[in-house]
Amino acid sequence: MSRMRWLLCGGAIALGLAGYTVASPGWTSLAVVASAQEGPEERFREAEARRLAGDLEQARELYARLIRQYPDVVPAYRSLGETLLRLGENREAVRVLEEAVQKFGDRVDLLLVLGVAYGPEGRLSESVRTLRRLVEIDPAIPLAWANLGASLEQLGDPAEAQKAFEKALALDPCFLFARTRLGRLLLMTGDVQSARRHLERSLELDATATEARYHLSQVLRAEGRKAEADTLFHEAFGLPSPNASVSPEVLARGRALTRLHCTRCHLEPRPERLPKRTWSLVSIWMGNYLGFRNVSEPFANLVSRTQIPDQPLLSSEDFHARLGGYRASPGISHEISWQQRAVKSKGRRAAGRLPSMALGCCGHAW
Repeated sequence: MSRMRWLLCGGAIALGLAGYTVASPGWTSLAVVASAQEGPEERFREAEARRLAGDLEQARELYARLIRQYPDVVPAYRSLGETLLRLGENREAVRVLEEAVQKFGDRVDLLLVLGVAYGPEGRLSESVRTLRRLVEIDPAIPLAWANLGASLEQLGDPAEAQKAFEKALALDPCFLFARTRLGRLLLMTGDVQSARRHLERSLELDATATEARYHLSQVLRAEGRKAEADTLFHEAFGLPSPNASVSPEVLARGRALTRLHCTRCHLEPRPERLPKRTWSLVSIWMGNYLGFRNVSEPFANLVSRTQIPDQPLLSSEDFHARLGGYRASPGISHEISWQQRAVKSKGRRAAGRLPSMALGCCGHAW
């Protein structure tokens, strides 16, 4: 393909709408032999290879250099925007993508990423407006409808969010992200039975889906099946059984590890200050800062990815001992009933928003 044809068609080798593309055979080897004399196709492939290898910093530099030298390579703007989002540089991602849309017009590939990029910046109205524009241009993209649903949900419009998720599933019934998010939305709005149906379908699509298992555990809790809910929650996040015995040695080591690691950032968290039901959740949340990365729901909006160590600061065994130290403590047994939570949620919905802690703020699909 000639260079001019590649530029005009927007780069047929660019990213697919459903996420990062799989590199074609030989792209990595092309990246290795790349030289300063290569054209835009080869340079784009080199940047893609770096990104697929997880070298986001290098990929960002290569995309930026490509845009400076060949400013009409549209796919580079989209890929740079996605890479910046992965790096947590949300504001710069918005700037790059807005510049691209202003230059090249309302292209669906650019609008999709821009609509997502507005979310972490809190510009949810702009996210909704951008994604609505996208589905007007091409209403047959399931990912666009699902991301529109996510933005509407975060904006506090559950009814419209449900319609968007359902539209995504009408186009692709096996779309796991849309299925799981619809199940979660229905749970939060009180339709527990429908939530269960969608979340069980999610697990039929992927039995290991952490978010689906987590939200289904909340369905079980809403139905009063506390023991089953606790078991499924622990399975979802790879934790020991909630009924596993804890030896005095593990208890002592867990408390010592808590004092060693947790007090670097805050006072020692005393077990008696939190209801027992929250210990596992908080432990996984805080575990991110010990290098045990878990930024799926419900932690997507609770963790700064830039503060997660590249490698765990302690062994998996010690991490579980730390949790065991809490589980073996008496603590507070107070439980908030599902009915009480529903009343509180209903009050928030009346104010136009769903509970932000439950919904997160960055939950879009790629």
